[in-house]
Amino acid sequence: MNLPPHLYKYYEFNERSISVMVKNVIYFAHAEQFNDPFDCRIRLNYTGRDEDWKVFLGRTLRECDPTLTTAQIESMIDQKIREGQLRDEKNFEHWEEETRRHQLNKSRILSLSADPALILMWSHYAGAHQGCCLKFSTKQAFFKRARRVHYPRSYPNVRFLDCVDDRAKFVKTMLLTKSKLWKYEKEWRIIGDEPRLYKYDPVALTGIIFGFRMKPEHKDLIGRLVGKRNPPVQLYQAIPWKHKFKMQIVPLP
Repeated sequence: MNLPPHLYKYYEFNERSISVMVKNVIYFAHAEQFNDPFDCRIRLNYTGRDEDWKVFLGRTLRECDPTLTTAQIESMIDQKIREGQLRDEKNFEHWEEETRRHQLNKSRILSLSADPALILMWSHYAGAHQGCCLKFSTKQAFFKRARRVHYPRSYPNVRFLDCVDDRAKFVKTMLLTKSKLWKYEKEWRIIGDEPRLYKYDPVALTGIIFGFRMKPEHKDLIGRLVGKRNPPVQLYQAIPWKHKFKMQIVPLP
């Protein structure tokens, strides 16, 4: 699927959303902040040859203690094999959780949507329609990095060993896969690597959509705050369609 010309970020009306509009900075969230308990927590399968697991375990032991010699590592692995630990389900789960934690600790995510007119998105992420939705151009390098979230019909069947050394595989499986129940969000994500505010080019923000129930004083404040942006930002109003379960996005003069 091609990158849409614009992507949208739903916000409540608060200091964070004002900062995005005024200071051109945007916050990337840690996976633990998401409202879906399966998000970034896809369970992997543990299929693989003993030799593959021995290589993984050897590398893991060396990372935990770089002073270990090759002979010591081989001896420790042989002992685990004799004790039946190489195929212990609890060990697999422990290794998976440690790998996931390590990878997620160096991953931050900006969630965006391809559609600014979704009733539930306004309800869940924009203060029950009292917030706003920001329109960003994907022509700018910052937003051009966005990747589409996949919503498979069935639970993914991916090997743990395939994700350990392949960062791209890990990202696609863990960070870009969600239940089809969330498909309505039409989500795209940008993956960052640090817990910080990210600066974006001011020209990327092309529009601000006011929620149907946004207070007039909040609209007025936003209008004054962004009134001197160059290039100017188009303001819109979200209102319910008369005969559709969807919001209509109307340009304001």
